[in-house]
Amino acid sequence: MEIIITRISNGYLITEEGSSTYCETMLEVLRELSSIEPGSRHDEKRTYVIEAPGDKHPDFTSGHSDVIWGD
Repeated sequence: MEIIITRISNGYLITEEGSSTYCETMLEVLRELSSIEPGSRHDEKRTYVIEAPGDKHPDFTSGHSDVIWGD
């Protein structure tokens, strides 16, 4: 399967097998890509796309750290 991501003036266009999906932000692009073959909740490894504050931002918590880098 070929997936093409094209930057357009107001966002991104993801083209896959003859259909296209418009995304406004890169976060939306990543979430869309992860939904194409999401895997199973029982898989050994699974990719998640989250939005979190930067690791130097005061709102960053140890919970964020655990999710991003593991325990």
